Amino acid sequence: MSIDTNISLTNNEAQFYKEFKDLAINEEPMPQGDAVIRISPFDDYVLITIYSDDNNDNRPVDLSNVGTLFLVFISDSDEIRIPNFTNVKDVDLASGQVVFRISAEDSAKILALSNDTFYISSKMADPDGESDESVIYSGRFLSFDEDATETLTKRLEELRLEYAKILGAKQSEIDLLNSLINEQQNAINEQSTALKALRTSNENLLNEIDELSDELINESEEAQKAEDEAQKMKDKIDVQTGKENNDTTGKSDEYWETEADFLEDLVTSTPRRNPRNP
Repeated sequence: MSIDTNISLTNNEAQFYKEFKDLAINEEPMPQGDAVIRISPFDDYVLITIYSDDNNDNRPVDLSNVGTLFLVFISDSDEIRIPNFTNVKDVDLASGQVVFRISAEDSAKILALSNDTFYISSKMADPDGESDESVIYSGRFLSFDEDATETLTKRLEELRLEYAKILGAKQSEIDLLNSLINEQQNAINEQSTALKALRTSNENLLNEIDELSDELINESEEAQKAEDEAQKMKDKIDVQTGKENNDTTGKSDEYWETEADFLEDLVTSTPRRNPRNP
């Protein structure tokens, strides 16, 4: 059983007929025990709609055949019973709607109670006597001052909870961003290390290239020197050969052997004494 309530109207004028409008069009039905009604020090009119919550299907309860409905307040020292108010327009018991008129006198008694629980009960009229009374719904009541305080406190709690949720979400975002930053920093550090290693390797390669270049230059210079020496020796041989061609007639075998040794000395760079130039 659920209830649609929280509508409390105060009217100081004596009116026999009252016209009530349901101001809680968008209110959600409240489960058993969750509804709160507000009591002022004046005349209060409380409009309530009772629903059946069978199979989670909120359907208005037909109250037209349940007898008299009472709004009951009970404490250890007192009991206030208020029957449903019938002289109203636009209130349909068959649609689960019921109105209770709480007089200023009853309001004062209710606000003085030590127990803040209210009950909605029903009792059928029996010709042989009163029937048993059945409880349909129970909830809490507050004074307007208490309700304002409780509403403010509840709102603060809601804001605190909402703020905590926002902070939690933001902290999760911050943690995620910090994790990404750490990953990127680690990647940067690894790349920096690799870059330093590449620079060192490049420097070593450049040094090796410089050394090889120096060696090549030295070898090239030595090769050029060797080539120059060979050319000089070739020129000497050509000159010597030319002289010998001019004077080869009538030479003995011993002479030619001596000349061959001389040429060998020129090639091997181990000079011997030329027999022709003692």
